Amino acid sequence: MHAYDKSGQLFDVDLREVRKQGLVPSVTEIIHEFENSYGLDLYRQKQMFLASLTMPRSEGITDDQFYDLVVEDSRVHSEKAKQFGITVHSLVTEALNYHNHYGTHKQLNEIHKAIQIYDWITSNKDNCIVDFKTQETKDGKFKHYNSWLFQLCGYKLEDRICEEREYINYSFSNKHWGGTLDYAIIHDISKPIKLINLIVSSNEDIPIKVYEWKPAKIVWGCECFLKMVDLYNTMKKL
Repeated sequence: MHAYDKSGQLFDVDLREVRKQGLVPSVTEIIHEFENSYGLDLYRQKQMFLASLTMPRSEGITDDQFYDLVVEDSRVHSEKAKQFGITVHSLVTEALNYHNHYGTHKQLNEIHKAIQIYDWITSNKDNCIVDFKTQETKDGKFKHYNSWLFQLCGYKLEDRICEEREYINYSFSNKHWGGTLDYAIIHDISKPIKLINLIVSSNEDIPIKVYEWKPAKIVWGCECFLKMVDLYNTMKKL
């Protein structure tokens, strides 16, 4: 599981080590304990189905053998999609840290998407916490999920994310949870902080989707997340 120490350093350890070292669970670990990732589950099911339709089945191959081939084919496709998201995140972070410098990366599509995110961020004038999401789209339509809101709320509720500054790939921890947020900018601490998902299509050449969560929904999301934290810590004896 992903957990953080007091300095905000991320560790990948089991629950026993979390207790032993006094670590705290990540925002995503807490959310995934209670909130099924409907979008991710649906995506995996779809990839399995498509793989079963398109993969040739040799004569004499058993159902179990064919199933294993389908699972592996869909896993490879999912891994490519995951790597797309990782690369986009990396490029945006690099651009923000080095002022639009993309180095020698050759992933032209990923760079194109990263530039769209970078351009939106640098033109934004509002207080906001931003999380990047990549997903496959159809006919230019994006989807969003409550688990994304809970993740942003976990970041918003961190007390140290309140001073007027820019946060890039920022890691933190408090007494009960930790996390690494993609980006935040606080221009004026007297003004509300917007929670925004920037959604990128991994398969269509369309503009990024800027999804801003409504204030009433944010209040609900923060209440849900805090209850998740309490129940998670009780269940895991942390």
